[in-house]
Amino acid sequence: MMVMKNRFDSILDSGLEEADKVQSNLSEIYEVFNELDNSIKKKVGGEFSLILETTSGGEIFFDMITKKMDKLENYELRGSLILKSNVGALKVCKWRRTQNGYPLTLINDMTQYECYEKDTLIEALGDIFSSGALWLKVKKTLNSSNSQAKAFNASAASISDKTIITTDSKVEKDEHSEPE
Repeated sequence: MMVMKNRFDSILDSGLEEADKVQSNLSEIYEVFNELDNSIKKKVGGEFSLILETTSGGEIFFDMITKKMDKLENYELRGSLILKSNVGALKVCKWRRTQNGYPLTLINDMTQYECYEKDTLIEALGDIFSSGALWLKVKKTLNSSNSQAKAFNASAASISDKTIITTDSKVEKDEHSEPE
């Protein structure tokens, strides 16, 4: 007796193959971003991190993603690519992707990059991160943040230990402080 193959067997086989392809795509995308993140840290300092920020404000750190691939389904499929340091953050571009990983779209200023595989993603990121305008913004953000931090530290140093700063920005003297 001949066993008939169920008509859904080939459909299910196809779906399982696609699932493997999606997992491979997502791994590939995040490996590329992780490699870029490591290069940035090596080149400009370890305090920098490349982050995918979702539209709801959730942050996806690349060095953590490769260890937690099973949690990726909880993330939104669009947001901003952020270059973050201990003194500031700069939005590099917007991103969006499909459930399948590719195409991954990067939108920077007036340019939209449609990435359908690893090579086009690397090319798009190379174009974005080789921009002198981007690195001038990074320097400006760092200089501005450093200036603000210095100004804050200078003003904080001039306030005595007995001064209270209230939440409504008024400065009051502690009633137990000695006259100056």
